[in-house]
Amino acid sequence: MDFFFKSSLQYVYDSRKLADKDAEELIRGCEFEAYAMAKIENIEDEEMLKAFIRKSLAAHLDSLPFEIIQENIERRKRCYIQSK
Repeated sequence: MDFFFKSSLQYVYDSRKLADKDAEELIRGCEFEAYAMAKIENIEDEEMLKAFIRKSLAAHLDSLPFEIIQENIERRKRCYIQSK
């Protein structure tokens, strides 16, 4: 299974290079990236998995220039809130 997630991550990284907008290049697939990294680390406990994903996403997003990704983050947040 490790191979599946590692090759999937390569697909995410390659797709970022093809993004039309700077924001998409920076955040495309970041949710899946965090999930795949957790699976590669073999984290199976649901609470530990959620914590790992939150920590990974926060670290990734905190390292990016907010003025570039702001609109995408706000749109994703609205979609998340509406889905609840």
